[in-house]
Amino acid sequence: MKAMLGLGMMLAGLATMVAGAWRALAPVATLYRETIDAPLDSNATGEGVVGDMVPGLIVGALGAGVYVVGAVMRRAARARRPR
Repeated sequence: MKAMLGLGMMLAGLATMVAGAWRALAPVATLYRETIDAPLDSNATGEGVVGDMVPGLIVGALGAGVYVVGAVMRRAARARRPR
């Protein structure tokens, strides 16, 4: 039971980390796309990109915590299982 709960937490943490990475890299992709589409018209300096990335990084870090807890639970359940 603990192993399955740990696996579920690992999958949920992994999905949260992917969503956080997607959200964190979206401003960089937007800056890149704007620069490639119109290089002379764009005044993109990238100054606000870091501030836009922070919420996604926080989401990814929370997902990493959930993943680690799930991995520890799964490993503990496997260690206690009789061989």
